[in-house]
Amino acid sequence: MVNYSKFLSSRGKALQSSPIRAIQTLLRIPGIISLAGGLPNPSQFPIKGLSFTLGNDPITLSSEELSVALQYSATPGLPELVQFLEDFQSFQHKRDFSHSQLVVTNGSQDGLSRAFDMLIDPGDVVIVEDPCYPGSLYNLKPRNCIIEPVSIDEHGIIIEQLENTLKQYEGRVKLLYLVPTTQNPSGVTTSLDRRNAIYALACRYDILILEDDPYYYLTENNVSSLWSLDTENRVIRFDSFSKILSAGLRVGFATGPKKLMDAMIFLGESSLMHVSGVSQGIVLKIVQKWGHDGLMDHIANVSKFYVSRRDMLVRLANEHLGNRVEFVVPNSGMFLWVKLKGVKDSKPIVDSLAKDQKVLFMPGGAFTVKSGPSSYIRLSFSVANDDQMEHAMIQFGKFLQSSL
Repeated sequence: MVNYSKFLSSRGKALQSSPIRAIQTLLRIPGIISLAGGLPNPSQFPIKGLSFTLGNDPITLSSEELSVALQYSATPGLPELVQFLEDFQSFQHKRDFSHSQLVVTNGSQDGLSRAFDMLIDPGDVVIVEDPCYPGSLYNLKPRNCIIEPVSIDEHGIIIEQLENTLKQYEGRVKLLYLVPTTQNPSGVTTSLDRRNAIYALACRYDILILEDDPYYYLTENNVSSLWSLDTENRVIRFDSFSKILSAGLRVGFATGPKKLMDAMIFLGESSLMHVSGVSQGIVLKIVQKWGHDGLMDHIANVSKFYVSRRDMLVRLANEHLGNRVEFVVPNSGMFLWVKLKGVKDSKPIVDSLAKDQKVLFMPGGAFTVKSGPSSYIRLSFSVANDDQMEHAMIQFGKFLQSSL
């Protein structure tokens, strides 16, 4: 059994459940008369109806569903939505919830931030991929923890480097944070062999794994998740509806060992209280309308869309950039991670293209763990249309040809 207490931060160990939030579960008892909580009277809510269109189908929240969506609710999430998501996770990852719990979060970023709060003290060692997703990297940096980067190749994090880092800091590493599917920014998907090796090292060196997987459903052929391989209950998994339903709804979900999820709930009670009931209500109506099969059909269509966008950008990059760059074709996702040959720092090139050609890329230095120049740039194929991507690649190719 994992000793979760050793992983909790000082704040994580001090967390307690709010007695006021605890009564939320009691309010669901039929016939209960409550003079306990400070719930506003729903008769004073001016919103009397909520409808939206799902595809071509009009969807309306009933008066009862709307009253739930507009009122304070349980911190872990609307119970019906939590149940659907637990069933969905069990189906997708072939794992039950006998030792796990699911918490609805304000997007996966909220879940990650809460996890860092409950686990990390100053001086703790956190291992990350290099390059690393900046949303997490710049959340970690102000915590005064030791952030140790481990390089990745086309198959994921390099196992030999990971083990050397674990040996160097043996007994001090709290967790490994990684984005295993079409990683942001590199687009690399960690192979199954690497995932098995990563998990074996996590068990051997007694660390936790934070599996940040927002692009899991954008790929054609998913690799088994680390949570599905987790026999010792040391993985916390983060999913999101941002890429497959709506980014603005801000609905994600974290899945992990119950003791750690309890701490995440306690943090939520004292900060955001709960994810927007309206957002949760909308997501719940969608998944109830579609069911598991309908949701998977939608996900398949989303995946095909992003695969087609990837194929277009890869073709244009090959056509217009030629041998001045190199890259690994990602398993869909949203990004192409391009290395500029003979260039030490891509930022001046990015700045020049933005200023002179109105073509904007992300310089690789934004994703480096140890601050410094990078020869890489990140190209996104998620939003730009075919003509825009072609124009961008033509201008980029002309610039490289004239300056390199």
